[in-house]
Amino acid sequence: MQKIKEEKGITLAILIVTVIVLLIVVGVTMDMGFDAADSAEDSNKKSELQMVGQATISEYTKAMQLNYLTDDGTIPANFIGEAITGNADDLLPILPSGAWALTQSEAVGYKSYFRLTPEELDRLNISNTTDTYVINYYTGEVYNETQELADDGSVLYLKLNNSVTTNKETDTTSFVDETPSLVEPE
Repeated sequence: MQKIKEEKGITLAILIVTVIVLLIVVGVTMDMGFDAADSAEDSNKKSELQMVGQATISEYTKAMQLNYLTDDGTIPANFIGEAITGNADDLLPILPSGAWALTQSEAVGYKSYFRLTPEELDRLNISNTTDTYVINYYTGEVYNETQELADDGSVLYLKLNNSVTTNKETDTTSFVDETPSLVEPE
């Protein structure tokens, strides 16, 4: 009788199990990578929001020091962006719980809301952005109109001055003494 020699090698079943395990590992790794990329994108958007807010404060302070702030309805020469005119309540994006600090009748002259395009942000030394922002130099409000929400659901809105009004003649530190806050999701 002839002996059958045992062949050693990988069976089809073991090969299929190995491929399935590898696909699961690759899937989990890719998911973790996408989550990390989303988290980094959120961090970038929130950092950009802070940078726009700081530039807004800087321009408001500059206007105050140069005595550009007048109650005659004129817009200071250093304020960059297109002033939102007309019915501001209709033109401003809707935020949760009416977060805008000023009403239409209050948002005039240097207290107006402004829309800043990426080109205008570049003039404020904020480059490499493709987003449009709605800001208010007077209240320190900043809203990312393009992105609107972060991946965690929070609104990309920042108010650096938690008091609604400031004394334009003497108040130069109200912005920096306040802790900035992002609007939390509802």
